[in-house]
Amino acid sequence: MLGAEELDRYFPDRRVGLYIATWNMQGERGLPTNLDDLLLPTDSEFAQDFYIIGVQEGCPDRREWETRLQETLGPYYVMLYAASHGVLYLTVFVRRDLIWFCSEVEHATVTTRIISQIKTKGAVGIAFTFFGTSFLFITSHFTSGDAKVYERILDYNKIVEALALPKGLPDTNPYRSTTSDVTTRFDQVFWFGDFNFRLSKDRVDVETLMNHTGAGNMDTLLEHDQLSKEMKDGMFACRRLNLSEHF
Repeated sequence: MLGAEELDRYFPDRRVGLYIATWNMQGERGLPTNLDDLLLPTDSEFAQDFYIIGVQEGCPDRREWETRLQETLGPYYVMLYAASHGVLYLTVFVRRDLIWFCSEVEHATVTTRIISQIKTKGAVGIAFTFFGTSFLFITSHFTSGDAKVYERILDYNKIVEALALPKGLPDTNPYRSTTSDVTTRFDQVFWFGDFNFRLSKDRVDVETLMNHTGAGNMDTLLEHDQLSKEMKDGMFACRRLNLSEHF
């Protein structure tokens, strides 16, 4: 019922454009002179309604980063919310004329480091409703290391159990939500970041596979992808999640 006439006017086909970017900046102090390649790639056919940017190992000056994002997107967009957890940054921009249809925004963080003061690994989540549909965006940085698959699975499990959202927002899935999985309490969930899953092949073997496959064909590589294997084996409840590419 919220804004039904406006919903018909702005989104008659009930389709919302979301652009999600994730970047491990590796703590670089200097920012590129131009962020168009990140936010406005030349193969984009049209501008989006929301831009969501997740950063791992972000640059030291978070405010400068957010200012540069705003300058790149221009005055037609406004920063709806920004949150951080150490060097994990998550920023949401929305078309200026749509901000009135967004609820208040909530965020929560989780650290997956044993030493919780070192906030380089973990997750940041931002949640809100838009025309009554609830959205959850999570950016995360999992444990690194070729052989540490189990530790990355533990990171995932800790985040879904410990990310304390929603707070004041309504649970839009009360009949299927669980206290042990934050992703069950929202209509739309997008999870992206540096998951640190690797290819279970030596570099030489990977290069050989790439040289013998067509451009853009990742099927052969995916057969050796750690994350794809764990998802297939049921270690991740990925039925409703939109997991970003990670290599």
